[in-house]
Amino acid sequence: YLSFDFGRTPVCLFFVATLGGRIIVIDEVMGEDTSIDALFTEKIHPLLAQKYRHMQIAGAWGDPAGATKTQAVELSPYDVLLDHGVPIADPGGGNRMEPRLEGMRQYLQRIDSHGRPMLTISDNCPYLIESLAETYIYERVPGQAGMVRDNPTTSHVNWTSDLADACQYAVLGYNRLAGRAERRKHIPPARKRNWF
Repeated sequence: YLSFDFGRTPVCLFFVATLGGRIIVIDEVMGEDTSIDALFTEKIHPLLAQKYRHMQIAGAWGDPAGATKTQAVELSPYDVLLDHGVPIADPGGGNRMEPRLEGMRQYLQRIDSHGRPMLTISDNCPYLIESLAETYIYERVPGQAGMVRDNPTTSHVNWTSDLADACQYAVLGYNRLAGRAERRKHIPPARKRNWF
């Protein structure tokens, strides 16, 4: 699976999911002052071809704002990725911060039936690890002792908020996909209809 955050500092996380629902982030790709098209052709596609050539992209999610076309161009970031064969979709949640943070909390606080964390991040992702461990913080409100802002930082230094947001979209999107698959298991088979 892939997850994205867009803008002029676009990022992409590569992750796999286990049968037990664990998410394992296995790689990160970042761009500086570039488009999603350039990021895909110059960094993502070569990494897919060299390191993950035997894997298929089963799904992808990204910032829902990426589905919107801009005034300057007729293509949205979603359109660009779809043109490259990436099956990107809206992760759900309407881009509100609370569902994204709640999804992350659930994954960070749970373990699977074998005692392994539900969210694991590979050493291939040093910037994501730094972001979640140190720099994706609730900043203090200037002049308000002990008060912090309602939402985490939007800093783009070392892609802090971009990578954290992409991880949130991964969790939301995968949860939505897994939820649909689970619901399908419980739908009774359609009854045969007698047309005569």
